[in-house]
Amino acid sequence: KNGFLPWRIAEFSDSLKMAVNKNDREKMLKYTSWLAHYVEDAHVPLHTTENYDGQLTNQPGIHSRFETELVRFLISRNELKFDLKNLSDKLKAKSLIDDKVKFAFAVVLNSYQLVDDILDADKYAKSQIPTEKLYRVEKRNGRTRYIYSEEYYSIMSERLKNLLHNQMSDASVNLALIWLTSWKDAYSK
Repeated sequence: KNGFLPWRIAEFSDSLKMAVNKNDREKMLKYTSWLAHYVEDAHVPLHTTENYDGQLTNQPGIHSRFETELVRFLISRNELKFDLKNLSDKLKAKSLIDDKVKFAFAVVLNSYQLVDDILDADKYAKSQIPTEKLYRVEKRNGRTRYIYSEEYYSIMSERLKNLLHNQMSDASVNLALIWLTSWKDAYSK
């Protein structure tokens, strides 16, 4: 009723397993990329709620501000770094996946629990900046865009940098885990 992501992850994992069995490189590439899309989406908290773009809390545009613009802000300041050894250690500490649907639901539930942190950070940042300094309005091709200020993203970064970093790290590890599980399943049956 409210989405199909956990079942798609399981489906594409099984499809990857079959592609590996057949040594079908084109399908392997297709299913690894589709799995990447769905596993990464499961780690974006705003993808797990009806209020995905702040439309229910008068925070329109929060999805892009969190998922895209905050990431760009952190990258531009060289504040989004990943320790490959740490990621590797996290992956080594995990077991291969027995129930892919259950695994995906656990990821979605974990992500959902972070929705309020994002919405609260947005409300806080907006409360700290006068409206005239919060954003500028840009009209292009008949569309109106609100370009939020560096000050806004600085506050959001203070509040959400660790959350964002953790979700991206977990997405990387969990994606590798689902790929490894699919490959193992292909060679063990």
